Amino acid sequence: MEPSVLAVLGTLGGTILGFGLNEASYLVRVRREERQLLGRVLNELLEIRNQTKMMPTLMESLKSRIPAAVPPAAEFTIRKLVRDITSGVFQGMQERYNQAVSEVSGAFPVLAYELRAKDALVPLLGQFAVFVPMDDATAVDFSIKLEEELTRTTLPVLEELIRRVASLCGRTARKQTEDILTRQFEFPKSTDKLFSQVLARVAKVKPAETPPPM
Repeated sequence: MEPSVLAVLGTLGGTILGFGLNEASYLVRVRREERQLLGRVLNELLEIRNQTKMMPTLMESLKSRIPAAVPPAAEFTIRKLVRDITSGVFQGMQERYNQAVSEVSGAFPVLAYELRAKDALVPLLGQFAVFVPMDDATAVDFSIKLEEELTRTTLPVLEELIRRVASLCGRTARKQTEDILTRQFEFPKSTDKLFSQVLARVAKVKPAETPPPM
């Protein structure tokens, strides 16, 4: 084979190799960027799960500290106080979550569609509770049961989405996420201060006056 032909083949081979390496480098870079975006979504989803589980877990812990059964009206008041005290805990979460979902929608449009509004439950429950008349025992009881049922049915859907996003982030993220989801949800010891605040405020709340018999 003539040297000129070898030179041409060498140049062609080098061009093809360089193109292949550039493409591989590009794909690796794109995949890394996608994982970073998915990681942000995963982080916010886990925070939303914490927010969703916070109320039922707090209520269970509070009830365990109160010797007598908690009447619906008192439980409704406690839930309102918990929301008031913890209103700043997840401040800015909705904005961060919506931004993260928007950023990932280009690469994963169907996933982004399924992720939309998954942060809406807890704020909507708080807004709904404002319109529940405290002096209507039926409405109060219905509000509590509705909140419990919506939370119960929402959590499995949320956790399935969390697992899907974690799988897209890689094996390590998937394993760490599964560990979090299977771990018993607990509050830090500092939550005792929150319990004390809630119980102190409940003690100051005057019971609703019973209307005189007709």
